[in-house]
Amino acid sequence: MNRILGILWASPVAIGLASRTGGDALASDLTTIRIRLSRGSINHDLLRLLSQAVVNKASDAEIWTAVIDLIVAASSVPSTSSRILSREDTPVTTSSALLQGSEQTRARVEELVLDKVRYCTYESVGGFHAKYFTGKNWSRQAEQVWRAAKKKHNGAQWTEFPVIPEQNDVLKWLFGLQKDLLGKARCAYFQSTLTYMTNAESKRRVDLIVKAKGADTQHEWKDVAVIGELKKSNYDWRGTLLQLSCYVRDLFAGQPTRRFVHAFVMYGAEMETWVFDRSGPYSAGRFNIHKEPERFIQALCGYVMMSDEELGLDTFINQQDGKMCVTLSESRGGKKWKLELDPDPIVHQRAIVCRGTTCYRAKATHRDFDYVVKFSWVSDKRPSEAKMLEEAQKQGIKGVARLVGYCELTSVADLRKGLDFEASKLHRFHVTSTSNSPMQSRHSRRTSSSVSKVQILGSHGQQKRKWVEVDSSSKRSRPNSSEDIGDGANRAAQEPSGSSLMNHNNNPFSNRVLRVLAISPAGRSIRQFMSPAELVAALRDAIRAHQSLYLEGKILHRDISENNIIITDPKKADGFHGMLIDLDLAKIVGAGPSGARHRTGTMQFMAIGVLKGEIHTYRHDLESFFYVLVWLSVRRAWDLPGVGKRPAASRLTGWYTGSYYNMLTTKKGQMDENGFEDILTEMPPAFEVVKPLCRTLREILFKYRDGPYTGTPDEPDDFYVPMLEAFNEALRAIEV
Repeated sequence: MNRILGILWASPVAIGLASRTGGDALASDLTTIRIRLSRGSINHDLLRLLSQAVVNKASDAEIWTAVIDLIVAASSVPSTSSRILSREDTPVTTSSALLQGSEQTRARVEELVLDKVRYCTYESVGGFHAKYFTGKNWSRQAEQVWRAAKKKHNGAQWTEFPVIPEQNDVLKWLFGLQKDLLGKARCAYFQSTLTYMTNAESKRRVDLIVKAKGADTQHEWKDVAVIGELKKSNYDWRGTLLQLSCYVRDLFAGQPTRRFVHAFVMYGAEMETWVFDRSGPYSAGRFNIHKEPERFIQALCGYVMMSDEELGLDTFINQQDGKMCVTLSESRGGKKWKLELDPDPIVHQRAIVCRGTTCYRAKATHRDFDYVVKFSWVSDKRPSEAKMLEEAQKQGIKGVARLVGYCELTSVADLRKGLDFEASKLHRFHVTSTSNSPMQSRHSRRTSSSVSKVQILGSHGQQKRKWVEVDSSSKRSRPNSSEDIGDGANRAAQEPSGSSLMNHNNNPFSNRVLRVLAISPAGRSIRQFMSPAELVAALRDAIRAHQSLYLEGKILHRDISENNIIITDPKKADGFHGMLIDLDLAKIVGAGPSGARHRTGTMQFMAIGVLKGEIHTYRHDLESFFYVLVWLSVRRAWDLPGVGKRPAASRLTGWYTGSYYNMLTTKKGQMDENGFEDILTEMPPAFEVVKPLCRTLREILFKYRDGPYTGTPDEPDDFYVPMLEAFNEALRAIEV
């Protein structure tokens, strides 16, 4: 490392850049770092970002940014004995459906989160502070707090702020301010470092939370209004953002219909205020609380004085007599209609940048729970799901959910109104690992201008690749982890929201519209099947529905997954044991590209052709039905009572982990007869009756000779007819 620092010190750039510690130039700062390194008096954790930037051949600009961060951090950290707070302080001990057994690691969790925010994180957004912290009903109260707080500031700094910003000392100072100044606020700051958050995917110790006064001392994500983190310095800005994003991910899971989340970080005497919504995180940029004390007080007051609307809480669902209720317009006639919701959602997504799909069972007054109410943040470039359902009903399509109520609540553009994203900075994350994630396998760093000395370190750029919509090109795009529906495994493939690499339109971010609709009949998720017969019957009828929707309604679903098929009572569903739901990503056959920034499909159910970048066709949806059957029989069947012990590992892990290339080659190899038989061995004994159906469907779809056939026949019945007959034959065999 000293050799690297020496090369950097000798570069003309080090002479041309200003010192960060009051010296003549950055070269003098590097001299100090080199001396401290040779004496062993520098914390080696501070060198990590620079060393990673060099090893990963980052651009010159990224390397010099890491150098500056190192100098600033080293100047504020007194010795190697000082404990550096980092994201490693929070243990991950529990698992989502994606991260099972050995898959559950901190790096894997953060990789999923980074996939979500990497290309949609904005800094220094214009108008941020004015929008959220000034001109409010509580601003006069905040002004009174500021007048009282001036006594604690000497004009240059907060007099009692700790010289060395250790976490406990800063917490003590903040709680002292709260006690003296914020007694009349509706909410309060609470320390959560001594208590794990409950109802979370993993045990996380958040430094600070804001929630209503008088709330239970047991902290739960469903009660949290604002998240706060304390750091000694900003040497690991990326790690802190990932840590904060993990917390926000858990908060959205605990409050799935929340519109956005406020968060903040204090890096010693610097503060950065954040907002996370379904199109990504953005901040006002860092400011010094000593130099801008009034701004600090405005933020401190705002977080505990904001209304529910200003905090981003859900204000659409009303609490009436202890019941959750929504009011929608009927699909026909527009008459207002009130529905009561079951408080436990049947579906919700554990992710940040996503559709945030959340479904509740619902009922009208004095009736059973016959409906489902769905909340979803959908691209404004896509046609409304309500219109798709109305079109299907007009065509007399059976087996597809029936629309009974609908409304649009808000949009990301409305929530961000008044903010200047054009003047903001789209953050470029350092590539700090050799991850094989689909997202990283499709992105390369920008080519950078060379600085002679740094080139010795191997800072060679690569050509960037274009991102285009699957409907209009064979190029691939990155997955949108769905984590996109609760299971981290269900990762819907999407382009990176807000990325400047996309040129579909001039908007700096992806605008999503929050749409709410009520559908009928209510059913159970197909994941909740109770027997092989129920699973096979539900899937058969869902394929029947898909056939009618495509051939008669001219609508292609494009997101066949275990999340979008429900088990229904045939007496209430036109004789169907299973139905299709969620037409958010559906498309009118023959229509051009929507212009949306989001791709279609759910990762482990994506057809081989889609993974190869082919235009989405009916064949790919039918192939996805096949993967749903295999997935449920191999992964979900073990959840049934009395079936035995689940295998420790599964070959299907390769369907949703690694690069696109890895997933593609895994699926192609497993569709070979021998590879497929290996998968069938993972089914529990009770599903022996399903294996012949799986073998038949594989033969129909792939017609394996020298390799799998993944094309689309001109005549759809070449697939629909034999597949449906195979399901009927399987049901007859099961009944016998």
